Amino acid sequence: DHIPKETYSKLEKVFKDFGLPLQIFEMYKPWFLSSTIESLMIEKLGYIEGVDEYFLSRAEEDGKEIIALETVEEQLRIFAESSPEYQLEMLEAVLIDLKEYKAGLKKLIELYMEGNEDELVAYLSEDIEGATEEELAFLKRLNEDRNYGMAEEIIEVLNENSGKTYFVIVGTAHYILDPSIISILEEEGFIVERVH
Repeated sequence: DHIPKETYSKLEKVFKDFGLPLQIFEMYKPWFLSSTIESLMIEKLGYIEGVDEYFLSRAEEDGKEIIALETVEEQLRIFAESSPEYQLEMLEAVLIDLKEYKAGLKKLIELYMEGNEDELVAYLSEDIEGATEEELAFLKRLNEDRNYGMAEEIIEVLNENSGKTYFVIVGTAHYILDPSIISILEEEGFIVERVH
């Protein structure tokens, strides 16, 4: 009832290709559908867990203390609080051919593995040119606002001066897109050194 017929038809085809009936997901909002489709595509391409999930699993297995820098609810709220129009844009953006999605993901992984920060920033920033006011506001909430929140949590732990060593893992964009967690820490007087 809330999306164009053409989008609904594409959505139906995508879920059919994944062997799932769309009826299961019909009551979900577009932002949740776009996130679900992206997860299904990543899984279909053979990427079962991300770097963060890998280290979280290892930490749990080793009985290490895990300190969350943000909650799942805080992350999901960014998407859920977007306007219906922008949620529809997000949904339409993921309704692409799996080969096209794979090419973009492959490029992103290659840049990450090369460690070429400038090229990775350029690639992640491609969509910013010509972005609408709402898109820019969403990107600010997704990266910049979260970076300040996560940096604040890190600073709190560092200021405890417990003598412990902490391993902090967040998505790459949070380390390289300014204001990044690193630049925020540096502004607060911390010395950050890149280890190769």
